[in-house]
Amino acid sequence: MDETLDFYATPGRFTVLEDSDFSSDDVREVVGVVQGLLVYDMVARPFYGVDLTPDQAEAIHERDTSRLLEIVRAVDNRPLEEARPPANRVGARCHAFSRLTVAFLRAAGVPARARCGFGAYFRPGWFEDHWVAEYWNAAAARWQMVDASSTPRGAG
Repeated sequence: MDETLDFYATPGRFTVLEDSDFSSDDVREVVGVVQGLLVYDMVARPFYGVDLTPDQAEAIHERDTSRLLEIVRAVDNRPLEEARPPANRVGARCHAFSRLTVAFLRAAGVPARARCGFGAYFRPGWFEDHWVAEYWNAAAARWQMVDASSTPRGAG
């Protein structure tokens, strides 16, 4: 199992970060940081009253985490761990929330992976395709799901 965990603790092609980027082995902290950088683009207007700029809105298509963080910094250059107001966040979908969660955890040496499936917790009786992250919970000796796109800020 150690070899498998080492694999998932190593950044991959789309989860490599710069040395100066944020990292943490605290899942709650990671979720808070991710939520302070991204806003689900489809609800930016109805939930937050925010109209994303074209650059903020186009960020939903960026697959490379380093480039996504470049867009984040171009919108608001404060430290990554400092939450931005919704108008200064970058538009994202569930895959970006999970990929960024995985990248920050892996940068801290925590085994983490993105998982895709069908979430039944958005609307009862309706299964929507959805990406989440899982991290290795060493204390429980098991993979544990974390959904940074729908978990209330600070929870995990």
